[in-house]
Amino acid sequence: MQIILVHPRLSKARTITVSRGMLAAGVAALVLILAVGSGLLSWATLRHADELRARLAGSWLGATVAVPAPGADPNYVRQNIDALAVRLGQIQAQLAGLDALGDRLVATIGWKVPDPLRSGGGAGIVKGRAGADAHRPAPATSMPGKPLPGQGGPYAPLLPERSLIGLALEIERVSGDLDRRLDQWSLLEADLLYQSVATKLVPTRDPVREPALGSAYGWRSDPFTGKAALHEGLDFNAPEGTPILAAGAGSVASVGTHPAYGRMVDLDHGGGVSTRYAHASRIHVRQGDIVRQDQLIAEVGTTGRSTGPHLHFEVRVNGESRNPLPFLGEAGRGNALALAPRR
Repeated sequence: MQIILVHPRLSKARTITVSRGMLAAGVAALVLILAVGSGLLSWATLRHADELRARLAGSWLGATVAVPAPGADPNYVRQNIDALAVRLGQIQAQLAGLDALGDRLVATIGWKVPDPLRSGGGAGIVKGRAGADAHRPAPATSMPGKPLPGQGGPYAPLLPERSLIGLALEIERVSGDLDRRLDQWSLLEADLLYQSVATKLVPTRDPVREPALGSAYGWRSDPFTGKAALHEGLDFNAPEGTPILAAGAGSVASVGTHPAYGRMVDLDHGGGVSTRYAHASRIHVRQGDIVRQDQLIAEVGTTGRSTGPHLHFEVRVNGESRNPLPFLGEAGRGNALALAPRR
């Protein structure tokens, strides 16, 4: 094989003859160089493998377990793992306290915890072997000058060969418990929010301030004829012009004038519950308006079939009249919520 070299600086072309022996020797030299380089790289990797693994473990476990410097005490990592296990036990104890608080709260409001949320078991009971203290409540710490409370029990040392694996499994399990608690408290929050909204939707507030009950719900002597007649609401005596307030939040279903009711407003509270405010002198809302609880909707008057200024107040459920008294005030909130729309 001949190689011809041509360059402007060369006065004439040069020819290099390469024999088969020289080509084989060049290839062998290149293979040898690659083999030596690969060996050196493998040796360097194995030489520092322990240090690399320690750094990876430190970044995974976080700042709680520090990576020891070369030549440090071999018990250093183990001591930090023990500290992490103790902290894990403290978190588990806090989870147990959170469970107890949640149980008391849901029992108070009468909310039943779904069974799937209980599948994880108690947060304070830990299965497995993550460390000497991972499955026990966190040890109490003493204040300066004060002794620790009584402690004891068998010594169950940390298993070095399973310490990191065990702690990782415990952390994963506790994380799952936290997720389940979050789901549980989210459902509880939604239920409490619903009850708060439902309380405002149903008519639980007095429609006039400082009401004076004039005529109750039920059978009575008609004020015009003197004969027995059914009174389908409550009459609240009040001076003309007294503000009439929405007993609950809702929408204005109708506004108009009726021969018997006079000027009146009907509010729809949803779930088949509605209220009527009759004999008004003035009306401050229009059909389709959204009103909040305690909002001014009209003023007391004596329009329609009335003997004097008062508010005639009705509560109807699915079109049928109901006694408004159980709805009004704190004592009636429970009965009112039972009629509110549920999810």
